[in-house]
Amino acid sequence: MTRLFIFLILSCALGCTETSDSPSEAPPAHVVSGETMGTTYTIRLTDLTGGETLESIQVAVDKELATVNQQMSTYIDDSELSRFNTSASGDWFPVSPEVVEVVKLALSISEKTNGKYDVTVGPLVNLWNFGPNPMLQEIPTDDEINAALSRVGFEHLSTRENPPALKKSKPDLYVDLSSIAKGHGVDRIASILDAMNIPGYMIEIGGEVRTRGSKADGKFWRIGVENPASKPGDIISIVPLENQALASSGDYRNFFEVDGVRYTHTIDPTTGRPIVHDTTAVSVIADTCAEADAWATAILVLGANYTDTLSSDQNLGVLLINRVDNGLVLEPNTRFTASQSRSDTAE
Repeated sequence: MTRLFIFLILSCALGCTETSDSPSEAPPAHVVSGETMGTTYTIRLTDLTGGETLESIQVAVDKELATVNQQMSTYIDDSELSRFNTSASGDWFPVSPEVVEVVKLALSISEKTNGKYDVTVGPLVNLWNFGPNPMLQEIPTDDEINAALSRVGFEHLSTRENPPALKKSKPDLYVDLSSIAKGHGVDRIASILDAMNIPGYMIEIGGEVRTRGSKADGKFWRIGVENPASKPGDIISIVPLENQALASSGDYRNFFEVDGVRYTHTIDPTTGRPIVHDTTAVSVIADTCAEADAWATAILVLGANYTDTLSSDQNLGVLLINRVDNGLVLEPNTRFTASQSRSDTAE
């Protein structure tokens, strides 16, 4: 693995954002933005074709994202996922094909990571007070952790494509797709823009990004990975993207300390406890944003030894940001390095 040494002090959050080639470069002329999934979205378009307007695109995007929320949000009481979670039935529960698609992808990643990625981890996240209703920042007892672990396990979740449905073998199984839903939402918007024959775009939802084609000047979209040791907006790495997706995950956005020990919101589903290794952030390049989103979380849990678990056929570009005594070390794998090393023109 290639190592790029950058010595910094940890402080703020990591994300992805489009970056310009120079400070004076004018922003793209066609921009659509709004709010969704508890965060914001931005779409930059190189051109409008087929008679579409920014207003019609905005309407289509907002409608699609509202549908994603109604299917997969755990914050909407009557969403498909919320109704499945509250059901104690062990029978097949009808859901939309899109929910089955996302859960199938999540389960495949769970299998490939031996359960280090698990969308049923919610009871543990709540126990450690990182859920939607955080209480006191206290360390759970071993008995409490074991009780929550008994409710966790991707092997208790099944999918069916025709007719589309989910099934649980534990009545209190709880599914949370927050680690993959934003990426899936980005992919859904990409499908809409592709159907409109938009020649080039950059879609970003809460830091998860997917691009098509090039910018209006013929250059690749340049996506900046934020520096986790500086103020928001400072860039630690620039990734040229064309027809790819990029997502990031970090362990320090949400944490608490007890007696000088930091407990992060990133929970290892196999131990029931927050991760404790030196990898503080991960960025992943993949063909779809749902894959990039979920794998970024999975590899963050796995840490620097993720290559011991994953085979080379995953076709992922991976950037690890690891803590060292003097600051941070950036470790991109060969696929990530190859993406960064490409020419900055799309010719």
